[in-house]
Amino acid sequence: MFLRFHQGDPVSAEDHEARERLARYMAHPPVGLYRLHYDPGTRGVTYAPKNHDGSAGADSPGALTCPALDFLAALCSNIPDAGHQLIR
Repeated sequence: MFLRFHQGDPVSAEDHEARERLARYMAHPPVGLYRLHYDPGTRGVTYAPKNHDGSAGADSPGALTCPALDFLAALCSNIPDAGHQLIR
């Protein structure tokens, strides 16, 4: 049985660099910690997308600020139930 879980070219078993690159991509976290900023005064979380130069900041266009508990609720809603298969 052949399982395909990405849209790129097939990765050869002998291509160690491609396998490592693919494994890093699959293991990346859903939220980049460098994009998060917590403000203890307001108890708010700001999630900033990358700028064109690759940096992320609270003043970035498209930055989202919300209460910390709302952010955690939204993040936890993406965690699958135990035993739920996501990749086919």
